[in-house]
Amino acid sequence: RDYLEPLFRIQAHDSPNSQTRALPDLVKSAQKYMSTEDHFTTLHERMDHRILRRIYHLQNANKWSLRQMERPKEPAPPVTHLDHMMAELRWMRKDFKAERKMKKSVCMWLAARCADWVAAAPEIRKTMQIKVKSSKAKASGPSGEQPPDLETSGESAPEDDIMPTTPTYGDAVPMNLVVAPELTGVVCNLQKAGQLGKALQSLPIVGLPGLKQDARMNPLNEVS
Repeated sequence: RDYLEPLFRIQAHDSPNSQTRALPDLVKSAQKYMSTEDHFTTLHERMDHRILRRIYHLQNANKWSLRQMERPKEPAPPVTHLDHMMAELRWMRKDFKAERKMKKSVCMWLAARCADWVAAAPEIRKTMQIKVKSSKAKASGPSGEQPPDLETSGESAPEDDIMPTTPTYGDAVPMNLVVAPELTGVVCNLQKAGQLGKALQSLPIVGLPGLKQDARMNPLNEVS
């Protein structure tokens, strides 16, 4: 079929003839209901007429090649969340298909073994059976003992009342004398005179009862 046939048909109907009328004239003078698609048919026919007429003129001028260019490849679309979901669905389909196939094969094997057992003689059935321990014997054994119930009396255990021993302060306590900056000179003078130990023994000790005072202290730690 010639692809220029619509061009010749349109030109034949558009020619000044009393027996033929063009499609736009028929649509305008229509006495029945016309949809939007019918009106667009006229527009598409005009567009096809222009395109085919241009191709026909180029062919006559030997400027229209019958060999068409290869269609260019479309760029790869960006990967979206929907693409990841579709990939996951394909993997799930493979997994479900393999699982269904495995279940069918297992069921077929079990059905074949059951058929063999039913068709076998009573003596052969005993060789095909396996001795299984009953669940009652397992429950009556030592493994079936239930753990003791928890006591709900609310009384605490005796070991909960035992309090930890209070730590005793011994020589592990650092024996350093912290002196304010404004008293550094006075403490240095007492240390040079040899009266620092006597002065410290006369001071009250708060918070560490029973701690022996040591005269060998470093009195030069200033508090900023």
